Amino acid sequence: IHHPFESFDVVVRFLNQAANDSDVVAIKQTLYRTSNDSPIISALKHAAEAGKSVTALVELKARFDEEANIRWARDMERAGVQVVYGFLDLKTHAKVSLVARRESGGLRTYCHFGTGNYHPITARIYTDLSYFTDDIEFAQDAGRLFNYMTSYAVPTKMNRISLAPLDMRETLMDAIEDETRRLETQRLKASDAAAAAVVEQTGAAIKGSITLADLLRRPGFHGSDLVRHGLADGSLPLDVLEAAEIDVKYSGYLARQSQQIERVQRQSQRAIPPDTDFHGISTLSKEARERLGAARPLTLGQASRLPGVSPADVTALLLWLELQQRSISNQPLAISNGDR
Repeated sequence: IHHPFESFDVVVRFLNQAANDSDVVAIKQTLYRTSNDSPIISALKHAAEAGKSVTALVELKARFDEEANIRWARDMERAGVQVVYGFLDLKTHAKVSLVARRESGGLRTYCHFGTGNYHPITARIYTDLSYFTDDIEFAQDAGRLFNYMTSYAVPTKMNRISLAPLDMRETLMDAIEDETRRLETQRLKASDAAAAAVVEQTGAAIKGSITLADLLRRPGFHGSDLVRHGLADGSLPLDVLEAAEIDVKYSGYLARQSQQIERVQRQSQRAIPPDTDFHGISTLSKEARERLGAARPLTLGQASRLPGVSPADVTALLLWLELQQRSISNQPLAISNGDR
C-alpha cells in the first residue's frame, strides 16, 4: 500500500477487525507517534477489554510527543493492555503490527510492516509504504522482533528482515559487496539482446563483451539503466544497487583517497627534532612560527593540531623535515685520523 495515494484506513480497519474478531487471540503493536483521537489506540483498548492478549510497545523518547505517549500508555494500561517501553539507550522506530488468529489449521499470524507512523493524520501527508502479509517467515521474524523489544531476547536467526543495530549494517554491506563483485565479473556480450539498446544509449560500441562495471563507468550510464535493460539483480533494493554503482564508478578515486589517508596517518607520526628552530623556517607563516616555537611539538601530528597552524604550514614543515633528512644522509662521513 502506497500512502497517501492509497488510504491509511486499511491499516485502521486491519486492527479494528482484529479487535472485533472472536478468533483473534493476540495483538502486538509498536507505537512511535499517533493522533490525539487515535483509532489505533481505541482498537487496542477494545481488544484488551474483550479479553485478548494485547501488547503495545510505546516509545517514550519520540521527540515532542513524550507527554502524549505517556498519557496513551496509561490509558492503555487501565484498559488491560500490556505496555512496554523498549530500550533505554535506543529509540524504537520499527513500525510493526502482529495479529495471531485461531484458524482450522491452528494459529495463523498476520503482520503489517510500515515505513510511517501509525498516525492517521500524518499518513495523509507523508509518503510511506505499508506491507501486509501472512507469510510464515515474516510472521516468525515479527514474533522474534517483539520478543526482543519486550524481553530483550536477542534473536539468533531472522528469515527475511534485518534489525539495527544488530545486523542491518552488516547485511547491507555484504549485499553491496556481493553486487559490486557481480558488476565486476558479469559481462554483456555484443550478441546479447540488451546490447543494441545499450550501444544506442551510450553511443559506444561493444567489442566482444564488456563488464557491467565498465558499462557503469561510461558517461551517462547509471544503475537505473541496468534495471531498464534487464541487467540488474531484481531481488536487490535500489539503494544497494546505487551504493554498488558508487563503489564501481569511483573505485579509483576511493583507492587514492585511502592511500592519501594512510600517508597522512604515517606523516602524523613523523618526529620533529626537539632542537628545531621554528623561527628559522622561512616557509612557515609568522603565526605558525610563534605557535610552534611556544608549543615545541614532538610530532607532525601534534603540530597539525595547534591553533594557528594551517595545512599549508604543516606541508611546509614536512618539506623542511624532508630536506633536513636528505642533507644529513648526503653529508660525507667525517673520519678522524685515529680511525684510519
